Amino acid sequence: MERNLGELPPVAYPDMSKEERDLLAMDLTDRSGPHLIAAACAPGDAAQWMAKNRGQVLDMVGARGWALVRGLGIGNPGDFRKCIEELGLPLVDEYGDLPMMPSDDGTSGVFNVTKYPAKNAILFHNEGSHTTQPPRNIFFQCSIAAECDGETPLADSAAVLQALPGHIAQAFATRGLLYKRNFIDGLDVSWQQYFNLSSREELEALCASQGINVIWRADGGLSTETLRPAVIRHAGSGKDVFFNQILLHHPAALDPKVRKALQGMLKDGQGFPRDVCFGDGGTIPDDWVAEVLRAHIRVAATFAWQPGDVVVVDNYAVSHARRPFKGPRQHHVVLGQT
Repeated sequence: MERNLGELPPVAYPDMSKEERDLLAMDLTDRSGPHLIAAACAPGDAAQWMAKNRGQVLDMVGARGWALVRGLGIGNPGDFRKCIEELGLPLVDEYGDLPMMPSDDGTSGVFNVTKYPAKNAILFHNEGSHTTQPPRNIFFQCSIAAECDGETPLADSAAVLQALPGHIAQAFATRGLLYKRNFIDGLDVSWQQYFNLSSREELEALCASQGINVIWRADGGLSTETLRPAVIRHAGSGKDVFFNQILLHHPAALDPKVRKALQGMLKDGQGFPRDVCFGDGGTIPDDWVAEVLRAHIRVAATFAWQPGDVVVVDNYAVSHARRPFKGPRQHHVVLGQT
């Protein structure tokens, strides 16, 4: 998957330049991509097709980290969930970081994608890697493809680690990460919504069971800290992989204007809604964050979404992102258990 893309800009932010966006535009529909499986089944038969071909899909994901299944003709979120259930993998029904998809037919465990401005990119991350129970797999489904851009770049996490300068990779591997979350009204979801709890006692008990440090701020708000690795050993491949959410948590990954505006909105004792440092409390330099983004871009692959597409991703082996887009775009997500 790794490609020689030449020199990248010295700094890269979510408002990506045209050069950066072009670097992510490898379209598997224009060549015989190694991740593409053509389903070509009749509308309504997606679950049956997946049940019959689950071995092919899972073998590709196991060997290459992800698989794009095209031609399933999935018409609604309920059919998407039923289709994914045929893979025989344990699935998640609740997840605090994504909004649940409203359902009239009793379907659960189908989520809307993160609501984020279309003009901005969502940078590379392994879903839930900042928590103690990250999902094992992530499944994407496209209902409406954006009229322009909106791809979901995917990066081999072992290749990302190899693409980092050696001293940076070593520091992340040995020092780990401390994720900080500051729940602030108006800037993030409430802690009640995120944890799906209403009392402090319940919250403290849950966090204690998951190794999350709870800090009640003087303003009455909640802050949490979670110690997590930045690099893990993949159980299937035996490779060391870059497994984290540095690009979603570190302030250096914010557009400079957004970073400055947020700083101006914070009161005494409040940190950024999300932040991350080394596990020993040391600061991660801003230029190291730029190196992390460069490493992902160097190895990233992507494709143009088509309505009905389903992508199955090994979340421990592959990180994902979202390019900026124009026009309506509707995607859904199902998650696999740890």
